[in-house]
Amino acid sequence: MSEISASLETLQSGVTDYLQRLIDRGKMQATFIERVIYPMYQAAQQDRWASQNATQGSNWEPLNSKQYATYKLKKFGKYPGAGKVLMIATGKLFGSVRGPGEDFSMFQKSSGGESASA
Repeated sequence: MSEISASLETLQSGVTDYLQRLIDRGKMQATFIERVIYPMYQAAQQDRWASQNATQGSNWEPLNSKQYATYKLKKFGKYPGAGKVLMIATGKLFGSVRGPGEDFSMFQKSSGGESASA
């Protein structure tokens, strides 16, 4: 019986060690994603918004409705982008990509209400 007990303990120890290595590997991957991949994603998205999608090959189309442009200026004028920036209304979507407290000053150079979008 002691041989079986010793074999079971050895097996349990090997399984425990293996599972711990898997857990540690997963933690390393998660920290790599947080430390390297996510900041790269954030920077790419910031470039996308700042260039109005030019970094992806084509700019976002300007609004074709003066009525909506006027509405957007009134409704979102106090938000980042002042209702003038394409694809930014309240800034929540951009902020969710870049993180809390993101500086929207890069968008302040955008021109008139007709180029605004939701």
